[in-house]
Amino acid sequence: MPNAGHRGHVGLRQSKCSCAADSTRRTGDEHPLGHPPEGKEDRTPDWSPDGSEIVFLSNRGGPFRLWVIRAEGGVPRRISEQAIPMDGDWLVQARVAPRWSSDGRVIAYLAPGDRGTTLWLIDPDGNNARQTAVSGVLRFDWYLDSQRVVYTRNTLDGSGS
Repeated sequence: MPNAGHRGHVGLRQSKCSCAADSTRRTGDEHPLGHPPEGKEDRTPDWSPDGSEIVFLSNRGGPFRLWVIRAEGGVPRRISEQAIPMDGDWLVQARVAPRWSSDGRVIAYLAPGDRGTTLWLIDPDGNNARQTAVSGVLRFDWYLDSQRVVYTRNTLDGSGS
């Protein structure tokens, strides 16, 4: 398992679309974290701040939802019930990638909401999923204080801002 100061890379093998971790960053060695069932995919992984878990999107149990797996591998667990659309090219998929807050207490993700694509928050154990007031989001990331996010979204005239 990588340590928090040297987390390595988390990537997707395009041939299988499964999560794999390069725990060394130097050798390119990978250890698979698990393989989705035939015809299913794991996408857009993100390390927890302490390096112990990885959140990702997968359609292994139906539509794409949030899943978490231990960094050393094992059985992934689904943490969201909400379907997350993953239509489109890699750029669309990259922008909906879930992100851990810097303190590890919350995972943010983009999903349909009351007013279009909305920023959602969920606890890492899958509890307390909640929609924020930020809608029309194109892309986001956490600020280091784990209290704020930076994002781009559509303006009233339809352009990004």
